[in-house]
Parts: sequence; C-alpha cells; structure tokens
Amino acid sequence: MNLNKNTLATFLMIFLFSQFSHSQISLPFLHDVIPDNEKSRLLRGEILTRVSLKGKSGFSTNPDEISMPNLDGFINDIDQYEMVAIEKAFFPFVFSDSALDSLIRHLLCFSCLSGIEYYSINDKKVQALVKECHLISNSDSTGLAGKPSAEMQSLAHVFMMHDNRFGKLRFRCDLHISGMNILVSNTSLDSMSKLVFPINDAGEYRMFYLFQYDPDAKGLFYTAVQLMRIKNNFLLKLGKLSSGNFANRIRAITVYLAEYFGLGWNNRLIAAR
Repeated sequence: MNLNKNTLATFLMIFLFSQFSHSQISLPFLHDVIPDNEKSRLLRGEILTRVSLKGKSGFSTNPDEISMPNLDGFINDIDQYEMVAIEKAFFPFVFSDSALDSLIRHLLCFSCLSGIEYYSINDKKVQALVKECHLISNSDSTGLAGKPSAEMQSLAHVFMMHDNRFGKLRFRCDLHISGMNILVSNTSLDSMSKLVFPINDAGEYRMFYLFQYDPDAKGLFYTAVQLMRIKNNFLLKLGKLSSGNFANRIRAITVYLAEYFGLGWNNRLIAAR
C-alpha cells in the first residue's frame, strides 16, 4: 500500500494515542449477509426491516423471513438478546479513494446524529430520536487518504448520545475497513434504564452498520443490526417497548444515511405505526 506523507503522519499520530490497530479478522462476504432474493428487492429500492422482541409480536416489512446476516467474529451470541432489529437497504455509490474517505468522515461525525428524527408509535408523531450526540475521545483518525488495504484497519472512538427514551449513554465505536467494505460497531459503555426500571448492563446494547460495495450494482448494500438485552420482563409487559418502535428507531438511521447518498427518504421514515 502506497502512503503519502500526510497519511503516514496520521497513522503515526493514531499509533501514539494507542487508538489504531491492525487485525486479521475479515468482514463477511456479501452473499453471507444478503441472499439473492433480498438483493434483487433492495436493488428495486425496497427497505427490508425485521424486529423480534421476546414475548411480543414481531415486526417485518417482508412476508418472508428476512435473513440474519452472518457476522461471525462480531456477533456470536445473538440468541441472548431480547430485542433484535435488522434493516437492509441499497445506496448508490461511485467508489474512489476520496469517496471512501468522505464516507468514513461522515460515519465518524457523531455530532451529525444530533436531532435525527423518528416516528414514535406511543406519541403518534415524528420527534427527535437523538437529542444530542458528541465525540468524547478520538484518534483524530478521519485522515484515511490512499487506497484501502485488504488487511483490516480498525479505529476506536468513544461518544455520548442523548437518546430520547434511554437518556445519556456512552458508546465505544469501532470502525473496521476491509477492502471496499466498512463495518461500524457501537457498544454501550453504560447500563440502561427506563422510568425507574433497569434494562441491562454495560455492553448489552450493540449496533452494527455494515456497508458492502458491489461494483456490478455500483453501490453499497447496507445492513444494520441492533441488539438489546431487556432483563426486566415488567417493561415488556408494560408495553412501552414495542417491536414497531424499535423498527422506527433503526429506520431513522437508514433515512439519515440515505440523505448522505443523495436519497430523499424522509417520506419513508415510518416503518411501523
């Protein structure tokens, strides 16, 4: 891999802050995440959403089962989560080194998440999902100019997000690059509660956003997975946590990302009512 002086300086600074690491873990192949039948639907512009919630009726935009992506090495314990949300979409994207660098900068713009909206089924209106979001610590690692290496590159950050339902939470964000594919992995660093009831412990709310480039389709196949332990059964029985609301929460992120790719999907903000 040929690195210019600016890129070498960036990598050196990342190393000095102990925030940069190489790993031999590979991201999954496209066919392991999105089967052909889903791929054709996504290329037609559909958004596929599926939510399962323990002890409650699930939600799906597809009468057929939306496949769980194979993210071995990143998600190995999915059965322990009471809430599992999956969403898949396709974003047009002309690949180049500069385009990849711009996308990475956007994915690491945590303050850009402030004010993104979703549709609340409980309140029956569109409102802010993220009240405020900002970076806590980083490696100043947005300078990834140059051709991506086939070897995995990993960058770590910590950010705070003020969620409209779950309050202020810190997350560790790990951004992995392998070839022309990107995986963003967010893991909660704080325990969660709602009203006066505990929900889970640190590390038990996880979000994965995978972007897989397809040169034939000239774009990125996008897969989002959100996982949450909900250890308090009373909250589930209370009805404040529903599969439809979790579907709308994951949809808010998809619509936010679609805007970056030039897609006006605000009219698709509501996955469930």
